[in-house]
Amino acid sequence: MVGGGLLLVDVPLVSGRVGEGALLESDEVAVQEIEVSEHKDLHARYSIDAVPMIVVVDDEGVTRASFIGVPTAADLWAALAELRAAG
Repeated sequence: MVGGGLLLVDVPLVSGRVGEGALLESDEVAVQEIEVSEHKDLHARYSIDAVPMIVVVDDEGVTRASFIGVPTAADLWAALAELRAAG
């Protein structure tokens, strides 16, 4: 990923719903919904213990921001802008 981050989106309480992170998906931002039953390793790696939760990870796998609950679009954009500015 070039100058972006990875949004790990976990919304298991509402199956089939498009998460807020999906709105930011692009060539620079990958979005992945991770269900605990299918991705226990990612839940452990990123300390996901509440849902819904969005974790913003840089291209080296370092957590740069996280949101428990549903963040505003402005908060998500700000987190990505910080990643791009730092990169």
